[in-house]
Amino acid sequence: MGVSWSRKRDGSCFSGLICQKPISSEEIYKIAEESVCPVLFEVGGKIISNGSSFVYKQCMSSNGSKLYFLTNLHVIQMIHNLVGILKSQDDKHDYRVYVKFKNKDYDIDTVFVPPADIYKAFLLYYGSNPNLARFDFSVFVIEADDVQPVKFFGIKHDSNIVTGSKIWALGYPQGLELAISDGIISHVYNNTHNNLLNEGENYYGFIQHNILINPGNSGGPTVNEYGEVVGISTLTRTDSIGINFSLNIDFIMNIMPTDFLKEFNIQSYISNNI
Repeated sequence: MGVSWSRKRDGSCFSGLICQKPISSEEIYKIAEESVCPVLFEVGGKIISNGSSFVYKQCMSSNGSKLYFLTNLHVIQMIHNLVGILKSQDDKHDYRVYVKFKNKDYDIDTVFVPPADIYKAFLLYYGSNPNLARFDFSVFVIEADDVQPVKFFGIKHDSNIVTGSKIWALGYPQGLELAISDGIISHVYNNTHNNLLNEGENYYGFIQHNILINPGNSGGPTVNEYGEVVGISTLTRTDSIGINFSLNIDFIMNIMPTDFLKEFNIQSYISNNI
């Protein structure tokens, strides 16, 4: 018997798939093949960096679909390195930032990021300040010529994420093909006092787990056994073994409806800085 799915519809917009019973890793991978996509940075026809992203909403019309993606802010942050590379080139326009969806490339022109004060602080201190890492997310939208509902993971909209439960992470590690890895939730950080050895470390808004987050995996979904997104694969502590973090999707969804994210035009930024 096949897996029974349901999904909510609000006018022309669809949310992700919801399953009432646990599903297999094979079923999870099938959904990911359609909706977990690589974000690519290219200069002179050569890919210089990649990350992962995933569809979380689809709005349809007679002409096609608007697909809404979530990824990490530090994936998009690669545009700052891109500026440095372009400054040293004769052709300063030979670059692309795009997502590959269903084997077709879609340019990413605009992303939605945290406000300027947080964004600037993030660029300066991310990696040494986990207090900023909880804002490590961004959104972009593409217009695809697909007029059929896309299979993508539903969002877990409550904070009932249980320590010890099974999870999977999906993404494109080191620029390789879509990969799936499994593990368990080690801890859910729901308070502001998290490190007994270093009071400055605050992992509020994160889920700790034992799935290694390799470069390229960042921005991909972390899902539970019902195929619900519980987090965005974000970081690994390099001074330890088996301490990895996904940004809690519940934290993100509580912020996004408040117009927290601001528009950021990639082309304008690059043009103004090279």
